[in-house]
Amino acid sequence: DEVAEAAKKEFARKGFCHVPGVVPNSYCAEMIREAKEHQDRGNCFLSDQTHNIFQLDEEDCVFEIQKRQVTSRKTIIDYGYLSKSSKLKGIYEDPALRKFIAQVINRKIYPSACPYNAGYYNLYYDGDG
Repeated sequence: DEVAEAAKKEFARKGFCHVPGVVPNSYCAEMIREAKEHQDRGNCFLSDQTHNIFQLDEEDCVFEIQKRQVTSRKTIIDYGYLSKSSKLKGIYEDPALRKFIAQVINRKIYPSACPYNAGYYNLYYDGDG
């Protein structure tokens, strides 16, 4: 479809693409509530490291943007804490979205088997980045 073709062209040019509307606006408040709830329970940890934005080994980077090193500091709520009804899990596990992404990047993709970092919330505060 047109959206996938435009995203595919942008991805080929830039190494990333922005597709408005992938996450329904109605999910946002629920996801913020979920993240805050887990943080309040202490279901999170601080991550502080330097890496490229794709966390790839340099020899696996195709685009210059993939090689750029960033200092990353954030609070993470990992996949293992999320309930089966989590909106984030719903997005991550959506076969239609997986098919769309595979079409855009022109390769087959598979869900992660890792119960912790398949998907997660990143929380940023003053001094983080």
